[in-house]
Amino acid sequence: MRLLLGCLVALCSYVTVASATTEIIMGYRTTAKMPYIHAEPSDDGFYFELYDEAAKRIGATLKVVRLPKLRVLHALEAGEIDFYPGFAFDEERAKYAYWVPNGTYQRDVAITLKGRPPMTQATSLNGLTQLVALGNPDYLVGRDTSQMDQLTVSELDVGRAMTFLRRGRADFYVYEEDTLRYFLKTEGSSDMMIHPQFVDRSSPSWAGFSRNSALFEGQENPAYDPNLPLAWDNMPMRLVPGSVIDEFQQALHQMEMEGWTQALYRKYFE
Repeated sequence: MRLLLGCLVALCSYVTVASATTEIIMGYRTTAKMPYIHAEPSDDGFYFELYDEAAKRIGATLKVVRLPKLRVLHALEAGEIDFYPGFAFDEERAKYAYWVPNGTYQRDVAITLKGRPPMTQATSLNGLTQLVALGNPDYLVGRDTSQMDQLTVSELDVGRAMTFLRRGRADFYVYEEDTLRYFLKTEGSSDMMIHPQFVDRSSPSWAGFSRNSALFEGQENPAYDPNLPLAWDNMPMRLVPGSVIDEFQQALHQMEMEGWTQALYRKYFE
């Protein structure tokens, strides 16, 4: 009996040590996205607290790697990093990524200099120039952009985007509403105008995991409908129950249900 108990204790100790050595790598660009994350070298902010808590809940540790935007996306595709913390869905990314809701929600909006008429989904884009961050998803899917120009910039944060708009290099910029409003509030910017009806899309926020990550374990998704468009919740593959990323997903969900995530959101945004 003592031998059996000893074996069980040893086995439990091994499982705990193995879990404690599991490292989940979050990759992000080098620039800031306040208050989600500071510019390199600081990783402080909403993202780190959120995902570090989820990692701790499953007995893992969170590591952060900062790279220029295109390099971090290539690293994600190759599986050299495990996930990107705020990763919008698009079909090109669906070739290598899997989406896990992080318990928050976002709405994409347009921002311009004040004085421009309100922009809605019906607004013609002809003759306008959109400011675009290199590597960002297409926020204007389904819109007629044939007579619109784009100014694509690498390593674009909100502050730099505002500078481009003020200098007349572009007419509008599409990004997450919470981040834009936080910037306008903290910087005291009164010369900008948000257009909340321009995109008219609100959705969960996701962590985008690499399907090439050593931690990713997937299996056929019986709920997948090939007659419907690919979406974060309509993918040919689903997580293997009990796998590391599945447990991480469950931890994020539990944090949302407990109100932990919303409390963290209020800490940073309100």
